[in-house]
Amino acid sequence: INWKAILGKIGKAAAAVI
Repeated sequence: INWKAILGKIGKAAAAVI
């Protein structure tokens, strides 16, 4: 599992929502 990629996607999603 590529945690950095997952966290990156979550970070982008959060940034888009905020």
